[in-house]
Amino acid sequence: MQKAIIEISFNTSIQDTNVFAEIAHQSIFNDEKEVVFDYNSLFNVTSVEYDWYDIAWIVKMTCVSNKTNKEHPYVNTLREMFVQNHSPSVGFGIIMAHGFDKRQQAIRYFDQMLLNLPHHHVDVPDISQQRAILYQEKGEHALALQDYERALEIRRQRIQENLLGISSLNDNIGRLHSAKSDFQASLNSYQVSMSTYEELYGREKDHITKAKVNESIGLTYYRSGNTSKALEYLAHTQLLYKQLLPEKHLLQIELLGHMGAIHEAMGNLTLAEKFFRRQLNWSATVLPVDHPLIITFLDSIYRIHLRMSQTSNVIKIFTGHLEKMQKILGQQDPVIPRLLFMTASLLELSTPV
Repeated sequence: MQKAIIEISFNTSIQDTNVFAEIAHQSIFNDEKEVVFDYNSLFNVTSVEYDWYDIAWIVKMTCVSNKTNKEHPYVNTLREMFVQNHSPSVGFGIIMAHGFDKRQQAIRYFDQMLLNLPHHHVDVPDISQQRAILYQEKGEHALALQDYERALEIRRQRIQENLLGISSLNDNIGRLHSAKSDFQASLNSYQVSMSTYEELYGREKDHITKAKVNESIGLTYYRSGNTSKALEYLAHTQLLYKQLLPEKHLLQIELLGHMGAIHEAMGNLTLAEKFFRRQLNWSATVLPVDHPLIITFLDSIYRIHLRMSQTSNVIKIFTGHLEKMQKILGQQDPVIPRLLFMTASLLELSTPV
């Protein structure tokens, strides 16, 4: 195992902080100013770096007001699920990879954990799964599948306590097979995952994880060319999301784009445009103007209107977004040239010759 040094910056003038106590007089090292914080104190992690001189991870944090984070119940549920499903050691690697974009360092961190932990340690299957996710993101599918299967075999040996982990692994394997265009293997993995979730939550009871697997099955049918089957699954997913999620949740917004893309592939351009338009309108109410997904959604609107040869009726949408993004991002941001190109193309095509 490796050591970590946590450095906390603390402004005592901050209002609404939790109880703390200075215990410097009890410190082993004279130059340390130790402070004990109450349970549930809030901190912002500002950096995570490896110090090769001290051979330790240096984690820097700042203390923030208790009122800084007012979580939506759905976000709070996700946070609780994260804590339940991952030990602090594994969680540290996940945050390093996905919170600080240090994926290669996270892989090395998981490597060291697997080298130092006994094979029967409770964290081994989760470590293997998290390393597999990082390998998959790098396109190293053979290594990813090897780690997934290793984790799956360990979890199978701990069946009752790891039904949730088995479902999650089958989800991962399903996505991996889909990325390799092995669609039948992908569908098989998703069906196994769905069966396990039904064992966990009941066949008749709706649950967000079951809805997400249902969406994955629909997208796999879409990628395999079976658009009618894809729409059947995604339409059912849409109903489930409406029941289970807050209005205009990001999962619902992304689903609109998937359904629009399927209708576009089927030649239902007018219907596809309605889905893309609703996706953009919903995103404008919940996402900041400069969010990366906005330009992706505008791309869909641009593409479908070119195919429909209807450009003049959307120019106002593009000029409006262009004006807002220029003010926020500035002319040098790489998003601006793309948006300028789309706007100019629409203007040119809508101008009579």
